[in-house]
Amino acid sequence: MAEPHHPPALSDQRPRRFGARFLVPGFRQPRDPPRPPTVRADTPDVTGGARVPDSFADVVGRPVPDRDRPAGTDSGGDGAITVSCISSIEELQDLRGSWDALLRQSSANHLFLSHDWVCTWWKHFGGNRRLFTLVFRRDDRILGIAPMLLERRRRRGIPVRQIGLLLNGCAQQSGLIFPAQRRDVFRAFVRHLQDCAHQWDLVDFNGIPELSGDLPELEAATEGSTITAVRRWQFETLSLEYRGRPEVFMKSRTAHFRKRLKAAEKHLHELGAVVRRRYDSPEELQSGFSRLLDVERRSWKLEGGTAILNQPGWLEFYRDVIGIFGRSAGCQIRVIEIDGSPVASILVIVYDGVVYALRIFIDQSLARASLGNLMMHFLMTDAWTPEIRAIDFDRRTPFISRWSNRSDVYHGVFLFHDGFYPRFLRRLQSLSSAARALWRPGGRDGDTEAEVAD
Repeated sequence: MAEPHHPPALSDQRPRRFGARFLVPGFRQPRDPPRPPTVRADTPDVTGGARVPDSFADVVGRPVPDRDRPAGTDSGGDGAITVSCISSIEELQDLRGSWDALLRQSSANHLFLSHDWVCTWWKHFGGNRRLFTLVFRRDDRILGIAPMLLERRRRRGIPVRQIGLLLNGCAQQSGLIFPAQRRDVFRAFVRHLQDCAHQWDLVDFNGIPELSGDLPELEAATEGSTITAVRRWQFETLSLEYRGRPEVFMKSRTAHFRKRLKAAEKHLHELGAVVRRRYDSPEELQSGFSRLLDVERRSWKLEGGTAILNQPGWLEFYRDVIGIFGRSAGCQIRVIEIDGSPVASILVIVYDGVVYALRIFIDQSLARASLGNLMMHFLMTDAWTPEIRAIDFDRRTPFISRWSNRSDVYHGVFLFHDGFYPRFLRRLQSLSSAARALWRPGGRDGDTEAEVAD
């Protein structure tokens, strides 16, 4: 009796050259011993001599400091700039006096870099992030401060260890506090990023003011280093700059604008008894904040926008901001009431001669009453004193553009080092920018703006 025929076993072969899968009957190719990779003499070691990590996200460049330069300094010998990293809120709080004095000398002097704002922000939003604030000293004198954080996050689903500024939507402006010897400080900053390149994959600086001149200095400092700067995008914020009394600004508006404002005021008084209130003392501010939130609950922003009550941690953050700045007479809340009910409200902080408009809310049931314009007029006329230079709106919208006469440009920039994973991220960023440029109208005609969404 003939024995049953069994087909030969199938062996899964994966030729290295083509990366394809072939099934070869009855044949099992012996495995070759692993070959050491071929490395050219001039090829840098992107792993720093470390073991192969479990995740390719941990493969980063590890630039070696110059032999004559101690780690943590920009150069060897006397007069070197030393760099220390602040990683705890206690160390951050100890810098108050030096921080505020340095900020007053800086061209990036604004509310959102003040010591009180940064400490309060970190207290509420630090979370699982790591504080990564760098302090630059020469001969025990502080030359610069870079308020930053280090976090693990995902960009387009890809895990990234990212250094960034302290931003989360409460404000758009940020920056670096480098007022003196900026060229040396930026060089020390880039050197430090090279020395700690094993800790990060990407630096995302969003909100660098153009007027500060920091971006050209940063790009110049990266030349000849292992760090690459890539401009990402830019945005504008609007402000109302006082050039005399408030009446001077109103005269600069069109006759149609003034006529509509007058009609809105008349219509408002037809709705009931109108009262305008300002809360600015520590005892009144909590009551004013409750009335501001009352209007927010009837605003479209609660459902379809960004509101204090629909963002995690914002309610406690703004309570602390009001308490801290209210003690120094820097916080104000304005409310418009009709028959005792609040229908419009705005929260502002006064800092160094500038009024920062943080949150404005309008009762959406009275959208036709032009309450936004009436509130802006109330703010402009009531906030003015000879010491107040401007009202900063920290954003740009068609509505705010009617009440502004100045715009400021802010830039976003990526920094990559020459490790394997950052080079991979940079390639993805380039491909994403190229794809957006192709699909954007007019993108084929030389639109070179780099743009990467999270």
